[in-house]
Amino acid sequence: MDNYSTAVINGVLRSLQTPAAFLRNTFFQIVNTFDSEEVYFDRESDDLRLAPVVSPLVAGRVVEASSYKTTFIKPAYLKPKMVLRPADTIKRIAGERIGGELSAQQRKDALMAQRLLALETQRVRREELMAVQALRTGTVTISGEGYGTRVLDFGRAAGLTKTLAGVALWSDAASNPLKALEDWSSEAQMTELGAPITTWVMEPAALALFKERLRVRGDTTLLDSSYRGGTSTAELGPLAGKVNYVGRFGVHEIWSYQDWYKDDAGSIQPFLASGDVIGVGQAEGTRYYGAIQDFDSMIATEVFAKTYREQDPSVEYLLLQSAPVLAPRRINATFRAKVN
Repeated sequence: MDNYSTAVINGVLRSLQTPAAFLRNTFFQIVNTFDSEEVYFDRESDDLRLAPVVSPLVAGRVVEASSYKTTFIKPAYLKPKMVLRPADTIKRIAGERIGGELSAQQRKDALMAQRLLALETQRVRREELMAVQALRTGTVTISGEGYGTRVLDFGRAAGLTKTLAGVALWSDAASNPLKALEDWSSEAQMTELGAPITTWVMEPAALALFKERLRVRGDTTLLDSSYRGGTSTAELGPLAGKVNYVGRFGVHEIWSYQDWYKDDAGSIQPFLASGDVIGVGQAEGTRYYGAIQDFDSMIATEVFAKTYREQDPSVEYLLLQSAPVLAPRRINATFRAKVN
């Protein structure tokens, strides 16, 4: 029998709380791996200078080359592991026929596959949190045993993080969200190392205010709900799932998104705070991975998993290792506003 046949998994009600990882997968698609503990990236300054004006009868003026700055970061280390005991392979596993039909080895294989998926899910969720922090605040805060607490500040311009007040709040009848998005996009474009914002991701409460203002102002016709040859079923109606395409106006594309994670204290937390609006342009979001510090892994890679045994008592561990940090190379092509 195939270890992973439907006889093993049929009838199992699996968790629906798999990570959407929308921000990580959408805005941090570049992957760089290193064989050192530190990861490095260069930032070249935008060159906005004008060519010098001279007479054709005089020598040309020397123009200095553009400068760049190298940033290096020592990522934190992810090292989750799970244990498998011989007793786990004796009893029936979830989805197996009552009374049991699998051998101990088949149960072990199935359990290892399930636990590897669980560890990988935890890793992806941690990276999604890094993506959220980088886009919301321009920083990533990392805490862990033996690592302490470190704040990686990517230097986003202060004006690209806003908390609205007064008539600017999207709950105010005088507010104009579509104009606000255009203004914020222009502000990011005019900032050094910036770029126009073209994608907007709204937390559901922020989206609700956005939709209400559009209805009241009669601006719903400005929003095109077609997407990649199809039609959005979300548009201005109810939301379904963690990620929803809302529509576009001009070059601006609008999404809603919310997912959750369990913090170190065991409390469920939302990735985006109420009223959050995230904006992203050509930020060149990159997933950097430092060296895996394991003799069994001698190549640069983003993740490495292995098993190892202890003899007395007899147990087998499944260990996953990764050293990630997520960073937008063009930090001023990101934006965040709190609109409620």
